[in-house]
Amino acid sequence: MEQIKALAIIESLRSGIPTINSTRNLPDLRPDLLKQIENDLKQFEVHDTAPSGRMIWGTYGQGKSHFLNIVEHKALDLGFAVSRITLNRSLSSKDFYEFFGELASNIKIPKTNISGIEWQLTQKNIHEFKSNHFFNLERYEHPLPLIILELFLSINNTEFRNELYDILTCGQFTLKKLKDIAKSINKDFLFRDIPKFKKENISSFFGVFAQCVRFCGFKGWVLLIDEVELLGRLSKKARLKAYMNLNWLLNWSDDMEYPIYTICASATSLQDYYWFGGNRKRKDDSILMPELAEMEYGIEARDKINVFFQNALENGLNLMPVNINEMRDYFNKLIDIYLLAYNLDIKDKMGIFYEIDDAIPRNMPIRTYIKGFIELLDGLQVTGKIQKINAQEVGEQVYEEEEGEEKQEQWE
Repeated sequence: MEQIKALAIIESLRSGIPTINSTRNLPDLRPDLLKQIENDLKQFEVHDTAPSGRMIWGTYGQGKSHFLNIVEHKALDLGFAVSRITLNRSLSSKDFYEFFGELASNIKIPKTNISGIEWQLTQKNIHEFKSNHFFNLERYEHPLPLIILELFLSINNTEFRNELYDILTCGQFTLKKLKDIAKSINKDFLFRDIPKFKKENISSFFGVFAQCVRFCGFKGWVLLIDEVELLGRLSKKARLKAYMNLNWLLNWSDDMEYPIYTICASATSLQDYYWFGGNRKRKDDSILMPELAEMEYGIEARDKINVFFQNALENGLNLMPVNINEMRDYFNKLIDIYLLAYNLDIKDKMGIFYEIDDAIPRNMPIRTYIKGFIELLDGLQVTGKIQKINAQEVGEQVYEEEEGEEKQEQWE
């Protein structure tokens, strides 16, 4: 490894944002879980179908976001396109239209730092589109995204192409604007007798865009959704919509036929407080949501929500605390990279590891522990000594489990 590459790895870890180089050159702290994800992804090649997605569960500081980083880099290495988003107060899966736009506009592809697949689509032509059976109209709930894609592949005007790609990834548009573009290349007939597009038809955009990913030569579209526990703060009807939409993306009811593989990461507090907590003040979502789904949408929706809660546990992967042996391998390699980055030499590397491990509090998130480890190596380089450190010195919050309703305001 070159010194400049080693330095880049150390600085990325110091910032708390592992890069693809760091995940390639450092051992995985949870190889068994990553292997399960890899096996899921192989189904795209073996069966040419979308595998069931996964829910990643972990308590505060167990490294859910760090694990998603590793999955993102692994999926890119395997030839998948990847979109990763973090839920917040203004973004949740209850508004599927906005949710799609966020995912599609944040797509990463292998071997480039440029996001999006617009350039790859420009290398395709209308004849390839027409002969691709995955773009058969019968596969989609609404024809609009297929029409947009056909216009994109038929037009040479760069400005119009940019606009059409933005619309395909759920930018703002009007039907009049689309018809004007179509008329400029004598394709306004495409809009004859098409039904009115509603936000409820957004699954068609998911499907067409996922097939575009395949069309461009990638194996499939991997969606990584972090901090799903925030859905617990929504109103009950909004939670129902959010759960139903995630159930579809996760393909837990076998009704999503597009090349999409979804992983959601959530704090276990979502289970403990909202789903199965047995709170006397409110019904658990595992009871309330099926009842509400049947009332709002019918028996089929009720059954799907029951499947959602069942699969969230059965298909879930639990992040357990990392044992000392797994940490030893990781940090032994990290010390090697650090020494190369700064052209240093330490003879007793394992002795240094145990000394540093003793100097860092155990209740830190993994990313904070790594940052603290690097800062102690910095101190050793300057002073020749290792001093005890706390989370505040690394600029991170120490997460501790708390009981009761107050916990929901302290999620990661």
